[in-house]
Amino acid sequence: MSSLISETNWARRCVWRGYDIANLLPQQRLHAGNIDRREIPAEWIWPFLLSEAIEDEITLELRCVRCKLALPLDLSRFLRVAEPPKSLFQVRANGIWQAEACTGCSQRSSRYVALKN
Repeated sequence: MSSLISETNWARRCVWRGYDIANLLPQQRLHAGNIDRREIPAEWIWPFLLSEAIEDEITLELRCVRCKLALPLDLSRFLRVAEPPKSLFQVRANGIWQAEACTGCSQRSSRYVALKN
């Protein structure tokens, strides 16, 4: 994640100085100030490998849309399963979250995985 922040901040500095950069990410082509960890767009984080997310201390939560229960997901536990997910996107896309009932309200199809703010 640090490299994304650094790359974005350097790209923005170059744009501010008048350089035409080749970066395709719109957030990097802005004539704007520096970003920090809280300002990285979520779509940049979901492709992170599980090991990268653990190293960068990215936190996911299992949330319920009905009762608003939010439970932290311990990413290191995924490393102990027979076939661990490779990326955060695979953690989010796993259908088990929707299939099982929420532990707070017992409703099915109400849970989803989100980045913890």
